[in-house]
Amino acid sequence: MFNILTKPSEYKTTTWGYEIKSEFKGLPFVGKIISSKDGPLSVQMHPTKKQAAEMGLQCGKSEFWYVLEAEEDSYIYIGMQPWFGMELPTNFKGDIINADNKLKLLCKDGSIIKYLKKFKAIPGQLFVIPAGVLHCLGKGITVFEMAQNCDITYRVYDHGRDRELHLDKLTDFDLNLNMNFQFLLD
Repeated sequence: MFNILTKPSEYKTTTWGYEIKSEFKGLPFVGKIISSKDGPLSVQMHPTKKQAAEMGLQCGKSEFWYVLEAEEDSYIYIGMQPWFGMELPTNFKGDIINADNKLKLLCKDGSIIKYLKKFKAIPGQLFVIPAGVLHCLGKGITVFEMAQNCDITYRVYDHGRDRELHLDKLTDFDLNLNMNFQFLLD
């Protein structure tokens, strides 16, 4: 029987384990507890399989969040509101700003949060976050994260903290996936 505590050398007899062992160096997934008790975490996304391959990595990073604890007014933000694409602003010259530039502007001024889909966090919920999707754990939530074993995060807004942002990665942003995917599993 394969489980998270099984050593790689012990799971080669299962079909799934054998396939994993032949394709990956190490385990293909990681599990961890993430808490935002001290404040919201950054708005971020992770590389897709294609982006990872271009960097010589084994995989992109899709993840699941299982809500363990949540304060009364806690929210999880994943993907873009469907109306995001309809609001194409113009710059001071009257030129339409494309979605990539719009995203960069919203990330720089912090208003990106209001364009993300907002889910009330309730213990027992399971969220799917595909690679390439913007997401943020709001304040007061603890989740168990199961993710593909890729240690790359593209932070695009960090709530005023002084850490590097990766706004250049928004050029590969898949707006359709971010607006239309069902992130909360019922």
